[in-house]
Amino acid sequence: IHFLGHGELHKENFPNSAFPLFFIWIRIFYSKFFATLANAIVSFQGSAKLFREKNVLVRRVSMVLDAVYILVMSVFLFEFAEHFNLVSTDISSFRLFLIFLNVIIFYTLLRIVILRFTGFLFLKQPVFTEYIHNTFVINKGVGIALFPVVIMAQYLPYRLISNVLILGMILYFMAFIYKSLRGYQIIIRKDVLLFYLILYLCTLEILPLLLG
Repeated sequence: IHFLGHGELHKENFPNSAFPLFFIWIRIFYSKFFATLANAIVSFQGSAKLFREKNVLVRRVSMVLDAVYILVMSVFLFEFAEHFNLVSTDISSFRLFLIFLNVIIFYTLLRIVILRFTGFLFLKQPVFTEYIHNTFVINKGVGIALFPVVIMAQYLPYRLISNVLILGMILYFMAFIYKSLRGYQIIIRKDVLLFYLILYLCTLEILPLLLG
């Protein structure tokens, strides 16, 4: 990602060409993982199988795609906020991007800590660990799905950018609903009280969105 010295975004160099090359590299050398990931997103059983996977290379690629999700999501929110003028014009483009990046990283880490602590508190560590895994599986899919969105938002004619960004936001909210349904599946299969799901949704999903 290249930014000009005065803080404005250089459209011609954003996003960096390393992003497409990076995806191509993963697709070539880890094509089997992409198939496994697609199966895990669609199928609960496929996600459970990936959860039990102990392959070091698979875990390494999985962590890389988690990082890609954070970067892509940060770029998408930056583009959305800048295009629809949702932030003050006093904030430079580079600083705005860093704000979104840090907020997403902080929220992701805080969410993991709270979920793990809740699992420990209620003696349901395996259930919450599996839910964290499913959340990251869906996040990987979101990162891959939003990748062409952030590309098109830079190179399409201006009149089409709004439609592309709104489509990306719809994809994100669909993923949010899907994560909630996946959490419900886990709760039903693991015989956990429905109260935990309602408490979780209110405190860790809905409330942060309202505050945002």
